[in-house]
Amino acid sequence: TVSLRYTLEISSDGTETYTYYNTTPVTVVVTSGGGGGGGGGGAATPNQFSISPNILKVTLNQGETKRETVTIKNNLNSKLTIESAESSDLKRFIAGFTPDFPIPILSEESLELDIDFFSRQDEVPETYVGQIAVTGGSTTKTINTIIEIQEKKPLFDVTLNLDKNQYSPEENVIAAIGIENYGDLKDIDLLVFYALKDFNGNTLASKEESYAIENYKLEFVGKLKLPKDTESGDHVFYVKATYPQKGTTATASQIFTVGDFGFSPVLGQSSIFLAVIIALAVIAVVVVAIILFFNTRKNPAPSKTV
Repeated sequence: TVSLRYTLEISSDGTETYTYYNTTPVTVVVTSGGGGGGGGGGAATPNQFSISPNILKVTLNQGETKRETVTIKNNLNSKLTIESAESSDLKRFIAGFTPDFPIPILSEESLELDIDFFSRQDEVPETYVGQIAVTGGSTTKTINTIIEIQEKKPLFDVTLNLDKNQYSPEENVIAAIGIENYGDLKDIDLLVFYALKDFNGNTLASKEESYAIENYKLEFVGKLKLPKDTESGDHVFYVKATYPQKGTTATASQIFTVGDFGFSPVLGQSSIFLAVIIALAVIAVVVVAIILFFNTRKNPAPSKTV
C-alpha cells in the first residue's frame, strides 16, 4: 500500500506549489525566479574534430574507479593538436586523462582518449550533471556527462523509464518510476524528488513527493512539463529517493532530446495523428455523399404506375 503525503512542484519561473493530501488545502508560495544558463561560444571552424560518443553516463559506487573511452577524430587535412580537456563542475570526479596533453593527431586520423573517473569513500550519493570541454585548434567541443554515485550497500534501488526519447517544448515528460526496497524495513516514508535538467546545470522543472510504503516495492508515474523556452538538445530526467531516518539515498537518470518534433500542447502527437485520420474519413464520407446525390439526380427512380 502506498500513501502520497504531499507534493512540491517548482516551475521554471521559481513558483513553488505545495499540495497536502488529507490535511490542508493547497498553498502556493511565489519566489524569485533564477536566471537561465548560457551556451558556449562559436568557433572559427566547428568541424575541426569530432568526438564519439559525445554523451557519457558513469555509475560509480562510493570509493570506486572506472575508465571511459572516447574517440577523437581529426577532420582536417593537416595535423591537429588537442590541447586540453577539463570540467569545472565535475573535476572532483576525474582522476586524469590518457594520453597526456597536448595530443597530436595526424590528418583524418583518430585517437582514443581514456577518462578515469573516481568517487571518494564519503561522496554523497547523488546524480551529478555537467560537461567535459575538449579543446583543439580553434575549436572547443563538449561531452555531456552524467555521474551517478551509489551507496556501497544500498537499502533500495531506483529505476526510471521514459515513455519516449524525444520531446518538444511545453510537452509533458512522463516517466515510470520504480523503487525497490532491498532491506527488511517496512512502513517507511520516502521523499522522492525528480527534475528535468540541462547539461549547463539548470533545473527546468522539478517536483518532490512523500510516500508511505508498506511493502517492498513502489511504482508510480512522474510527469513534468518542459518550459516553452526550452533549448533544443540533450537533457536529463533525474530521480532521487531519500529515506530521511537513515540518511540513505538512491538515484537514477535518463537522457532525452528536446526539439521541434511537431507536438501540439492541446492535442499531443498521438491525438494529432488521430485527428488527421478522422478528418480524412469525414472528407471521404462527404465525397461519397456528393457522388450519390448527383447520381440520384441523373438517374431518378422510375415513377410507379397504377
